[in-house]
Amino acid sequence: GINAEYGGLLIKGSVYELAPVAIPLCILITIQNIVIFVNYYKDRSKLVAGLFMGIAVADILKAQGELAVSVVGILAFTGQVDKRVLYKTLLYYMVTAVPGISLSKLFNLAMTITLTAKVVNPFDRINTSRVKKIL
Repeated sequence: GINAEYGGLLIKGSVYELAPVAIPLCILITIQNIVIFVNYYKDRSKLVAGLFMGIAVADILKAQGELAVSVVGILAFTGQVDKRVLYKTLLYYMVTAVPGISLSKLFNLAMTITLTAKVVNPFDRINTSRVKKIL
């Protein structure tokens, strides 16, 4: 396993100790966002439904990255796998979950602007082609 003297104390605290909380939450978040995605898929051509689907996919990316790091973190700190596997998993997290975080923020911002514009001017049409070009 990874030894605390090896400098892995911070990683151990943030990965291994939080894994019992992170794993069930990640599974729940993934299931919930799959349900959201499936629910809005039939209206995917509409702007708001597309934004909800984008948020759901981004949240699934975040959750699966956290799940992978948590599971491999437990395996690494109990000595089941080599610490290099954890480092490769952290790279996987950086490639999948970190863009998911940024995409979630982008889609939520677009959703907020869209819904605010609908509240301020409820009878005006939103130019969805401009919003889609931005996204």
